[in-house]
Amino acid sequence: MISSFYNARSGAIANEEAMRVISNNMANVSTTAFKSERMGFTDLLYTNLNRPENELDPVRTGNGVKSQQVAVNYEPAGLLNTGIEYDFAILGRGFFAIRDASTEEIYYTRDGSFRAMITEEGNYLVTSKGDFVLDEAEEPIMLDEETMKHPTNEELHLGVFDFSNQYGLMKIGDNLYQATDQSGLPDLMMNPSLKQGYLENSNVDVATEISRVIVTQRAFQFNSRIIQLADELDQTINNLR
Repeated sequence: MISSFYNARSGAIANEEAMRVISNNMANVSTTAFKSERMGFTDLLYTNLNRPENELDPVRTGNGVKSQQVAVNYEPAGLLNTGIEYDFAILGRGFFAIRDASTEEIYYTRDGSFRAMITEEGNYLVTSKGDFVLDEAEEPIMLDEETMKHPTNEELHLGVFDFSNQYGLMKIGDNLYQATDQSGLPDLMMNPSLKQGYLENSNVDVATEISRVIVTQRAFQFNSRIIQLADELDQTINNLR
């Protein structure tokens, strides 16, 4: 009974974490350029019940499951025509480079909803949060009078970067990604495909997420029921002593 209790407990915890990922996807169904996520699972160690080493087909029992990683779905989504000259959508692979205004850290995003910020030091292209958008040399993009009126990519020289393993990028929130050892260093894309006046939609598919909600809820309920049954059987055995 103890093993069944802990096996079911691990399954309930894993499905609870999966539900958090699904909930986050649903909450970002309208977020610009949001990429949906999916929880992956892995088996815990197995135990051989028949001990002989020369046993060719040992009887094994599992020890539950755990959440392994959250995989990001980078499949492209549709485009939204905003008609705003400061909006840019990336067609295909690639990320815009962003420098955090407070920490000076460089992050990456596919959200191309930019705007002009006027400061005493000059005019800069920034994100909706006020972080600097970087050019091909990873420097903040300054705007002169001409680019303020007509901010074309030919004048802005927007930096678009790719990674050898984009699945190794780490999500840090606010639609931003951070490079890691797994993703590799950013590579400048020489001829990125951009569309001005458009934004990339979220690639969250509501129907798919709802079906995952149903499956995950049923799995959580099944594991919860096993925990309850294991507890009831344990109490029955104790009362027989």
